[in-house]
Amino acid sequence: MNGRQKYLGGLLAGVVLGAGLAALAGPVLDTPEEWTAGDQGWDVQSIVGANVSVANSGTADPYLRITFDAQGEGNPGSAEIFADSGASSGNFVGGYYGDVLAARFRFYADETLPSSAAGSLALYFYNATSGRTWQYNLSNPAAVQTWTWYEVSFSSVGASAWHTAAPGYTEAEFISDLGAVNWIGLYISRFGTTAAEHYGLDDFELTIPEPGTIWVLLAAMVPMAVTFRGRLAEVLRKVRARFLRA
Repeated sequence: MNGRQKYLGGLLAGVVLGAGLAALAGPVLDTPEEWTAGDQGWDVQSIVGANVSVANSGTADPYLRITFDAQGEGNPGSAEIFADSGASSGNFVGGYYGDVLAARFRFYADETLPSSAAGSLALYFYNATSGRTWQYNLSNPAAVQTWTWYEVSFSSVGASAWHTAAPGYTEAEFISDLGAVNWIGLYISRFGTTAAEHYGLDDFELTIPEPGTIWVLLAAMVPMAVTFRGRLAEVLRKVRARFLRA
């Protein structure tokens, strides 16, 4: 067994400990959204004054531009920018457990940072069967006009990790909902001024983190395995086959 096989074998053993569901149709991994073919079907909720478009179109570095129109009064607005089955050939929907450990992307604030209130910048995903929306609150960038990298793991549940709008979220519900993600995206709440506000999203991808961080994620996932330990043999077989073909 060579070094790569040993690494994959260890990785698989850890991944399946946290795998509650093994969906046959998984999202595309390690393929960042580059926006070279327009907005790729990414959309924004039907909220007046919130829009998406492609900035730097036709250049080497296009990105998704999110705009809040100027308002007549200082009433903060918010929007969810998301990818569903109609975006990017459905690359970002499907079963996450057994495939995805993290979401990675860059975010940019042009003139004004989002609101400083907790949850004003967050990663969201939605499961249509349960009707639950999960969010992971993100800290604001340190400054405007600077791209900031974010990497969010799908490994923990709690007030400071993945949670639902109302208290009472459980690890079992979280694992179940990750079995079939219908859309994923970014939530932004504007600063609240009357002037227009502009933000950017780029290089969004679903990925397995670098080896240096993966063991931390797997350690957090171990407690979740207890709930679904009866299904681990089947999950191991499917995921092991997937990796060894790579």
